[in-house]
Amino acid sequence: MKTLWIVYDKIQYGINEWFASRLLELFGECFDASIVMREDLPETFDRPDVAVVRTIDPSFSKKLELLGTAVINPPRVSEICNDKALSYKLAKEAGVPFSEIYDISGKKLPPKGVYPLVVKTASGHGGKGVRLCRSEDELKKAKKLLKGEKLVAQKLVGDGKSGRDLRVYVLGGRIFKAVLRSSDSDFRSNFSLGGEARPFDLGDNDREKVYKIVKALGEPDFIGVDFLVSGGELFFNEIEDVVGTRMLYAVYGIDAAKVFADYVKDKYGA
Repeated sequence: MKTLWIVYDKIQYGINEWFASRLLELFGECFDASIVMREDLPETFDRPDVAVVRTIDPSFSKKLELLGTAVINPPRVSEICNDKALSYKLAKEAGVPFSEIYDISGKKLPPKGVYPLVVKTASGHGGKGVRLCRSEDELKKAKKLLKGEKLVAQKLVGDGKSGRDLRVYVLGGRIFKAVLRSSDSDFRSNFSLGGEARPFDLGDNDREKVYKIVKALGEPDFIGVDFLVSGGELFFNEIEDVVGTRMLYAVYGIDAAKVFADYVKDKYGA
């Protein structure tokens, strides 16, 4: 029987213990499965056959792959998804539109006429590490507050008072479900920050944009591709590598852990 690790860091495990335990139960039907804390692993270890990495650590995923482990998601996917600069580069090369990006590295500042801007940490997800800057002074304050972080500045889509975005779940390189998120009180519409969520049917043009991203990534195992919505058009925003599943439960009533586990068992099982 193949060995399988479900890899978490301790903080994320504390937040997602139910999901982790559910995966362990389901994987136990096909694998010698265990939950492993990234912080508890020694420098050298006996590799598993399969690793479901539910912590953001591209270098660790790469180490596992070099040891011969099948890693979900693969290291290249994890690296691109967790660096917004790389994500936007991929979207540009794939021909998927996104709001204009400005270089604010070091002492660089964008042109004065482009505000308001959204400043993000390159590795942030879930609305964390995001600041709305309506002036150069606010941008300077944000850079000081986020000092030491790799930052991305992007032209604001919308009015900054409310937000609408779309999360497209992709499983095994295929579109699975889409959820429209909205907030009337925050330009960040993330479900985890109190945004509302409802089912969404993708049009042909929408699906084409998603599949351009998927193809460029190399058909990842399980991700969320996020778009900002403005004027009926989708603008690429980011990709979630360790994608959350709460909206699938809340909006569609889907046991996302089972759907994901069935996919892993079919592709990577004995």
